[in-house]
Amino acid sequence: MRRLIPMLVCVILLGIFGCTHTELTRRYHSKDFGDAPKQYVQVSAFVIEPPSSPPKTLVSQLTPEGQRGFFTAVGAKAKDLAEVKQALLYTGKKEGEQEVNIDKTVFQKRVVFSVEKKYPPGPGKDDPSPADRINELKISLNLPDKEGTGTATKGNSPIFAEMDRLTTKYGTVNLGELSRNQTTTASMAMTIGAPAQSPVPVSVSPSVSNEESISEKINLQQRYIEMSGAIRENNHLAVLVQESPVGYDLTGNFTVDFVIRLKNHGQSHIVDIGELEKDSKPLSARDVEVAFGSLFHPTSSNPIDCDLTSEFTIRHVSSPHDRELAEGPHRVTYWRGKTEKEFFNLVDANELRTKIYKVVLKPSSMAEQELFLGSPAQDGLDEHGQPIYKNPLWFAKFEKAQMLVRWLKQTKSTSVGRHDIYTRNRQFSKRDIRDLEIKPVGLTDR
Repeated sequence: MRRLIPMLVCVILLGIFGCTHTELTRRYHSKDFGDAPKQYVQVSAFVIEPPSSPPKTLVSQLTPEGQRGFFTAVGAKAKDLAEVKQALLYTGKKEGEQEVNIDKTVFQKRVVFSVEKKYPPGPGKDDPSPADRINELKISLNLPDKEGTGTATKGNSPIFAEMDRLTTKYGTVNLGELSRNQTTTASMAMTIGAPAQSPVPVSVSPSVSNEESISEKINLQQRYIEMSGAIRENNHLAVLVQESPVGYDLTGNFTVDFVIRLKNHGQSHIVDIGELEKDSKPLSARDVEVAFGSLFHPTSSNPIDCDLTSEFTIRHVSSPHDRELAEGPHRVTYWRGKTEKEFFNLVDANELRTKIYKVVLKPSSMAEQELFLGSPAQDGLDEHGQPIYKNPLWFAKFEKAQMLVRWLKQTKSTSVGRHDIYTRNRQFSKRDIRDLEIKPVGLTDR
C-alpha cells in the first residue's frame, strides 16, 4: 500500500497541471481545406510610367574602394578645392561627345495590381464574411511565346527582361501583450485502512499547492507582407507571390517595375552631328563633329498585351465567429481558388511607332534623291557592282535634321565634318542646297 501512495500523488498532479495550457497564440481552433465555392477574389492591373531617376555621375557609380582611390588620385593632383569640385562633376564623357546608338526596343513599365474581394449579393452559408482574409496570392503574367498568337507577340516577340522594386503598402499588426495568470491549488486528505495484521491504521494526508503564472507577449510591429517574384519560361512568364502575416488581409494595391524587351527588331543607320554654331556664327565644315550609329526599333506597332491569372487562398471563418475580426481560436477553412484570365496593355501602339527624318533632294522631273555622307569608294560596291552607301543622312530627331539644313543654306557647304555629301549617282553640289527638304519615314510596320 505504501508503494501506491506516490503513484496516486503523481496521477493527481498530472490531472491538475496537464490541463494548464493556453490557446492565446493559436490562429484557429480547427482547420480544413477545400475549393472556393465561388470566385471571391478579383485581381486587375494597369500600367503607369515609372518616375525617372536623376542621372548619376561616374563617381557615385563607383564602389567604396573605387571612390577611395578616386579621391586619393584627385587629392594628389588638385591645386585647390575648385578642381576637386570639377572632378566630382565629371561624368566620364568628353565634351561634345555624341550618343548615336539609340534603342527603342526597351520599355520600363510600372504595373499597379489591385486585389479585391468580391461579395455575393445575398447571404449564404459558404459566402465570405468580414472576418475572412486573403491569406496567399500567386499572380502570373504571361507573354505568349509563339509568333503570331494574338497581339501580344505578333511581330515583336516581347519578353520580361527584368523585374525590380516589388512594393506593397507597409503592414503593421499589433496584437498587444497577451498575459494570463493562473493559480492552481490542490489539497487532499485520505485515510487508508491498514491490513488486518497491522495493529495501527495508516493515515495519509497529502497536500498539494501550486501557483503558476503564464505571461505571453506577441509583438508583430514592423512586419511586411512577404513578397517574391521570378521570371520563367524563357522570360515569357513573370510570377509574383504574396503571403500575409497574422491578422493581415492581402486586399489592396501593390506595384512592380518591369523592363520589357523586344526580341524581334529592326536596325537603321543614323547620323548625329555636334554643334553647328559658336558665338552665333556657323562653324566651318571641318569643325563640325559627326558620329554614326544605329537606331534599334520595333518591327510592328501592334500593342503589347499581357494575360493575367492568379491563384488565391482565403482564410474563411465559420459561424459563429464570422464577425470577429481579430484572429483567434476559430473554426476556419482555407479556400483555394483561381481567378479568370484577364488582359491588360503593357506597351501602347503609339510607343512602338518609330520614325526617322531623312534629308533628301526635292523631286523635280525625277524621283527624290537620298543623300549620304561619304563617297561610295569608301564603302565599296555590292555584288552587282553598284556603289554602297553606309551612312545615309538619317536622323533620329527632327530638330537635328532641321539644324543641318539651315546650316547648309547658311554656309553653302557640300560637306559635313570631314565627309562629303553624295546622292546615289553623284556628288552633292551647291545648286542642290535650294532643293533640300526633310521627309519623315516610319520604320515600324514597313
